[in-house]
Amino acid sequence: MSEQITDVSTALQLANHLYQNQRYHECVEICIRILSVDYSNAEVWNLAGIVMLELRIFDRAVEYLQEASNLAPLQFSYTINLAEAYRRWGNPQKCVELLLHLLRTHSALQSHSTLHFNLAKAYSDMEDSDHSIKHYTIAIKLDPNDLGAMFNLANAQVNLKHFGEAIELYLSAFSKGFLDAGVNLANTYVQIGLFGKGIEVYESIYEHYKHDADFLFNYANALNYAHADFEKTKKSYDAAIAINPNKVDYYINYAHFHFKNHRFAEGFRIYEERKKYPDMLPKGVANLWQGESLEHKRILVYYEQGFGDTLMFSRFLLKVLPIAQDVVFLVQEPLVEIFRRLGIKTYARLDEVNQSQIDIAISLLSLPLALNVSSVQDLKPTTSLELLAREFYLAKKDSRFKVGICFNTDSAFKEAMNKNIPLDKMMEAFADLEGVEIHSLNKSGIDKHSQKAFHITDRSNDMANFLDTSKIIEEMDLIISIDTALAHLSASMGKHTIVLLNKRYDWRWGNGVSTPWYDDVVCMTQSKMGSWESVVKNLKTYLKSTIHALKA
Repeated sequence: MSEQITDVSTALQLANHLYQNQRYHECVEICIRILSVDYSNAEVWNLAGIVMLELRIFDRAVEYLQEASNLAPLQFSYTINLAEAYRRWGNPQKCVELLLHLLRTHSALQSHSTLHFNLAKAYSDMEDSDHSIKHYTIAIKLDPNDLGAMFNLANAQVNLKHFGEAIELYLSAFSKGFLDAGVNLANTYVQIGLFGKGIEVYESIYEHYKHDADFLFNYANALNYAHADFEKTKKSYDAAIAINPNKVDYYINYAHFHFKNHRFAEGFRIYEERKKYPDMLPKGVANLWQGESLEHKRILVYYEQGFGDTLMFSRFLLKVLPIAQDVVFLVQEPLVEIFRRLGIKTYARLDEVNQSQIDIAISLLSLPLALNVSSVQDLKPTTSLELLAREFYLAKKDSRFKVGICFNTDSAFKEAMNKNIPLDKMMEAFADLEGVEIHSLNKSGIDKHSQKAFHITDRSNDMANFLDTSKIIEEMDLIISIDTALAHLSASMGKHTIVLLNKRYDWRWGNGVSTPWYDDVVCMTQSKMGSWESVVKNLKTYLKSTIHALKA
């Protein structure tokens, strides 16, 4: 049994020493022994609560810090600690309530930088950016050397896409030795497309973070975006995966890196790691592919991910048909008719498939691995959708040059908004062009004002499914689209297609000028992230020189 405390002051010094040396369990034991003889010692309750915070035992932290605050209500640091305990326990509203009460009742605390800092963190947890920024700003004004406040304020500005303000704050904190600010500075540079600047910062702090998997992964992504040396980029991805082999995101980006560099065999092998994502494997599908041969088997090919992926990878169905005994395709409802028209057994629901007659079920996106795809040539033929295009071919076209456009996507994908180009900006490329008939193939339609202002025909009501859309595409002489399923459908049909890309574009579009996946595609890529000026300028020049040639 432990000795009873006789000298509280000495015992408290020992407890603080244990806390400073991160010997938290021993510290708590001393605190409990002190309280057994001096239950009303608020300082000890506070110390015990702080230790509980370090141990992430939040309910005890709140209990102990509440006791300290009750015993010494004018010791404001105890209430500030209590509020922080509530925040870390997942109750930022209670944290805000306590801190605002202190501010209202004790005017002297208006100049308490830690209170404003903690209040800002709580507002941030509540996703209240305006109030969060307000209190981080106050904290920095009160203490210009509070690098933590500076760093967190920069993070808040990034969330609001106020990148200029964020970069200034990161640079300030970084210059004063706050290396984590350097990490976020580099990440922000990459986010806004300044890949070279991001790489410079990563490399300046590399030695400090070379054992941090996330740092290495983000560095590798920056190198990848910048089309840096293959081996250097590969080394960074390998290092990140070696440190944290359970992070699926690492493998996905690493696979995309290989695809972009036409290392298909390695890329598709690595890409199988995506199946470790929660809910990635289909529910109710039996006999999932385990790497065995598909020859002479009855195969269920099931879709995965978006419409664009299905259209792009459907070419591999052609390679399976001759070697399999039978092939059934499970696909998204809007694509059913287009594949049925191609003579493929296609269904939208699993309960329509007789699984007793299936030997192997394989993801459409795993077919390249099963088929040993290893070169650009293995991507040919482009797809059987070209046959469909010929079915709808109009032998005689009128004299007007028809262009189908898609400028907007309402996809929930987090990068989707970066893909969209304002309609009025796209229309600048058509200025002074004569004899051009513009059709909007935006699935969500186009407003009446824009139809009239830009002389655009809205075709959205004719696009019930992808088969309908393919008929419209075949009417066109040219398709101009952002990175969306329409671009993949048009390109798969062999239609001359221009794809407009943001600077941090998807791996599927190759080098940002051309792609090995499609023969008749021209890509036009932003030179500055978020700005379509260079793209529109290039598009205008291209249209002027190309439309005449195509019409001829």
